[in-house]
Amino acid sequence: MGGDEAEAKTSDAAFAAMRAMHEGAPATIERLAAAIDRSARVVRMRADAERWVAAESEESATARLKRAVERVMREVEAIGTESGGQALDKSRIDAVWSMIRTLEKVDAFAREQAKEEQTGRDGELADILDRIDRRIIELARGYAAWLVETGAVTQRGVAHGR
Repeated sequence: MGGDEAEAKTSDAAFAAMRAMHEGAPATIERLAAAIDRSARVVRMRADAERWVAAESEESATARLKRAVERVMREVEAIGTESGGQALDKSRIDAVWSMIRTLEKVDAFAREQAKEEQTGRDGELADILDRIDRRIIELARGYAAWLVETGAVTQRGVAHGR
């Protein structure tokens, strides 16, 4: 296989991956790797090192939860519309009540998910702040050592006639 053929196949794979993402396919590590003609291992290592955060896919838990809530709400509204303002029979009341309990459970689940996500974000923020703090200390120590080396100050902190 000549260089042109290998390049053409690579380009075809890259364009196929780019097209898929452009048309809405999730930007998976494998698809990103194909789009830039690199191995998934290389892309994954870079993503891990830089702490890439994957965007939520359309089928994320949050998206599925929203669709479920919308479906239940439509059903409850349909029952209310179908009754035409007349009293509902016991089976309809039970159905509405069951849907309301489902919505309450979904709401509780969503609140728990939000709390867990916030805890995760708080942990990430704490890690970032800790790294910043360590870097500030490292820079301050380096600067202090430079000041002593250049004679700008003594180790006791007294300036030399400056």
